[in-house]
Amino acid sequence: MKQRPGDEISINDLARAASLSKFHFCRLFRRVTGITPGRFLSAIRLEEAKRLLLATDASVTEISFAVGYNSLGTFTSRFTRSVGLTPTAFRRQASSGGSVPGAPDHEAAGGRGSIGGTIASEEEFTGLIIVALFEGPIPEGRPRHCTRLPAPGPWRIDNIPPGDWHVVACGLPNAGAGPAGPDSGRMLVARPSPRVTIGEGRPAAQLDLSLRRLRMTDPPVLVALPTAIPAQRTVG
Repeated sequence: MKQRPGDEISINDLARAASLSKFHFCRLFRRVTGITPGRFLSAIRLEEAKRLLLATDASVTEISFAVGYNSLGTFTSRFTRSVGLTPTAFRRQASSGGSVPGAPDHEAAGGRGSIGGTIASEEEFTGLIIVALFEGPIPEGRPRHCTRLPAPGPWRIDNIPPGDWHVVACGLPNAGAGPAGPDSGRMLVARPSPRVTIGEGRPAAQLDLSLRRLRMTDPPVLVALPTAIPAQRTVG
C-alpha cells in the first residue's frame, strides 16, 4: 500500500501478497491496525496527497490522479473531511504559516464525562503535545474535543458527551511549522485501547499514555495538526 498508493489495489491483491486467504487477511489486518484494509489504503493515499501538496508544484487535479482517484470531486471531498482543510487551503496555510479555525473548545461542549491521565514519552521529547478525541479510529477531520500540553505530564478533558471515543496523542517537535506539522518520521504518537466509553455508570476514564514513533501498522494521522487545535486550550 505504501509503496504504490496510486495503484488499483484490491483486497485479493493484498491477501495474495500476504499469502493468506481473503477472509483471514481481512480479519487479521483489522485486528492489528484497528481498521479495514480499504480504510487504511484510503488514509495512506490522503497522506501521500498531503506530502505532494507540500513538496511539489503539481496541481490538485494531478495529485488526485497520482494517489489513485479518478474523480477530483471525490478526492477533494474525502481530503477535506479527513484533513479538515481543502487541498488548496492546506497548501496555502502550510506555505503562509497561518492558522485556521479549530475544533470547538471542549469546555463549551455539553456532556458529563471526563478522560484524563498522564503522558510519558519513550524518548526525549520537547515540543507541543496534542491530546484529541475522535469518533473513529483514524485521527481525521476536526477532533471533537482536545487539549494541548507543553511537555509530557498530566492531561484531562472534561464535559465529554456520552459515547465511544478514540483518544490519540501526538507529539509535534515543530508545532509552529504550519498545518502539516512535522513529517511522520519525526512525529510521536500514543494510541491506547481502541476506544473509551463514557456514559451512565462510567462518567470518567483514566488513560496513561506513552508517546512513541509511528509504526508501519499505525493508520496515518490525517488531521492538519497543529492548526486544527485551538491555541487557547493549554494544560500543564
